[in-house]
Amino acid sequence: MIQTILFLSTSSGPGGAERVISNLATSLDPARYRAVLCLFRQGWIQERSESRGVRTHIIPTCGMTDWRWALRFRRLLDEEHVDLIHAHEFDANVQGAFVAAISGIPLVATVHGKHYFWEKCRRRLAYRWVSRQATMVAVSEDLKQFIVENVGACPERITVLYNGVDVPMPPRQAEVDACRKELRLPHGDQIVGVVGNLYPVKGHQYLIEGIPAVLKKCPNTSFIFAGRGQLEKELKDQVHRLGLDERVHFLGLRQDISTILALLDVFV
Repeated sequence: MIQTILFLSTSSGPGGAERVISNLATSLDPARYRAVLCLFRQGWIQERSESRGVRTHIIPTCGMTDWRWALRFRRLLDEEHVDLIHAHEFDANVQGAFVAAISGIPLVATVHGKHYFWEKCRRRLAYRWVSRQATMVAVSEDLKQFIVENVGACPERITVLYNGVDVPMPPRQAEVDACRKELRLPHGDQIVGVVGNLYPVKGHQYLIEGIPAVLKKCPNTSFIFAGRGQLEKELKDQVHRLGLDERVHFLGLRQDISTILALLDVFV
């Protein structure tokens, strides 16, 4: 009998966690499982998953106390005959745990990072409750230990599962050369690059602070930042203040990450 797994996500991406969710939803054995995706908002993960045949639902939420969302999600579980909920990130884990407790459907709650919840007491308490209602997954041993120490969750209820990486075929040299030409990177420069959304937790500002010191020893070096996010203007202003506009390139959201990586001499 085919079982239905519903993937519940707070974020619509694109990002590392969203790519993991999409890969999970689109990689299940169709002879054994049927994947359904439920999101709080439209976005990249919806388009990517639907293009690969995954049925997707959008249920907007006003927060953890949104009882209308809970009712709509509860109806969705019945309509899709869901056997298991796999939630990702804080809001989805907490709200999913509440409905799962009412419906009796088992829940797997995956935690992808540290910076979403631990600073607020009520969030730590919420995750402690989730840990008693669900099987929790941490994407690293360090994160598991962090949850145990800061949330008070029982370590026996947390499983470590590292994110799987779907490795594409390496790009051809002609594609790498074309990318270098597109980005107008000086011939002969060493290329240092970062791939990741421009969020505070990523620490892009620290690399920018160190670029002048790098250029003193290695003047023929260019730096590229692939990704988009809330700090884009702030980081560009930082680059301008340091007089690095000709050496630092912000690429925005890119779909050709394998080519970007092949272009780099140093990945930060």
